[in-house]
Amino acid sequence: MAVSTFRICVVTLPFILTLTALTLVVLAYCGSQSTLSGIANIYLFRFDLSNLDITKILVSTSSTPISSYVSTYGLSNLNFGLYDVYSVGLWGYCRGTKDANDNIDIVSCYKSSTYFELSIEDIITREITNSQIANSNIRSILTNAQLTLPSAVTSYNSNGVLSRLVFVTMTIGLAFYATQFFLNFSAVKSHVASFFSTFVAFVANTVILIAAGSAVGVAVAFRNKFNDSEEVYGWTSTLGSGAFHGLVWGAFAAGCLSSMGWFFAICFGSTKVDDDKESISSA
Repeated sequence: MAVSTFRICVVTLPFILTLTALTLVVLAYCGSQSTLSGIANIYLFRFDLSNLDITKILVSTSSTPISSYVSTYGLSNLNFGLYDVYSVGLWGYCRGTKDANDNIDIVSCYKSSTYFELSIEDIITREITNSQIANSNIRSILTNAQLTLPSAVTSYNSNGVLSRLVFVTMTIGLAFYATQFFLNFSAVKSHVASFFSTFVAFVANTVILIAAGSAVGVAVAFRNKFNDSEEVYGWTSTLGSGAFHGLVWGAFAAGCLSSMGWFFAICFGSTKVDDDKESISSA
């Protein structure tokens, strides 16, 4: 069934805004899953280990300190599997190196096959474990060493509730925006469908608002935990360009405008073609 020209005008903008919100959430959802610069630069937060003193987090269980092993073998942090920077996303993280001008080159990414629980201790342990397999000298060192991270970093989000909240709400929000997008095709021709599209948009916006707020809270908290111990360990953390957070908040804004448009479409815009109306009136 064709619709009036005014109806098309009424629904075009909210339709586009729904697609915009969906696209922005998808981009944020896919962040830090590839070395492609556009995807690799979308992350919750980034931590910098380029100035990390490895002897501060690896404690020897023997009489020989870790510093002696490091000086004897001439080992760097990278020899232990620790790259200069790590960008953390919803599904995993990317590793990168820094040059003398602090330019970052993302070289590889780790993607979890299931839900990725944000844990700094797990990330560092996984990276060191990989180096342990590859290097015999590192293996002998780690036999007599244990990883010791500050409790402020390891205890935060230790049960994964905060990162899980971001992941779950992002997933639900994505599903609702996708549902709304397909529902919009019916909403173009139906005031009733416009009502349901408005309702779905309201739910999606609410969930994404929770995701956006939680993501900022998690990222800022981790950044502060790292930076508070910079003097001792030499590491730092930043939100970087804030692309992830900008995308999620942008999706929320687009979703809110979309829901307002579909609410307007509930009452306005005939779902019958203008020509048919003119034919009926002339008859």
